[in-house]
Formats: sequence, structure tokens, C-alpha cells
Amino acid sequence: MIQSNNPEMKSYFSSLPHFLQEAIQQSSIEITSVEQLKSVAENLQAQSKQDQPWH
Repeated sequence: MIQSNNPEMKSYFSSLPHFLQEAIQQSSIEITSVEQLKSVAENLQAQSKQDQPWH
């Protein structure tokens, strides 16, 4: 959950793929900075790539 009115955070969040936005919104993580948001997004994206089967 994003806990800020920071325009940079909102802009970065809006630029994320929809599945990452959903995952962040549904998580219980309280995000209070752009750096933290970027870290969470990168971790979720890496995790989603690991969950996908190799083709």
C-alpha cells in the first residue's frame, strides 16, 4: 500500500505493469518512499519471472 502523496511515487507506480500495481496494492507492505517502491516492484517482478515455467 502506497502511503504518500509524492508525485514521483505516483508517476513511477503508474508506469508499472498492471500486474505489479495489483500485487503492490494487495500486499500489506507500507511503501513510504520512491526507493522502497522501486525495490518492492523489482522484487515482485523477479519473483514473477521465477514462477513462470521455462519454454
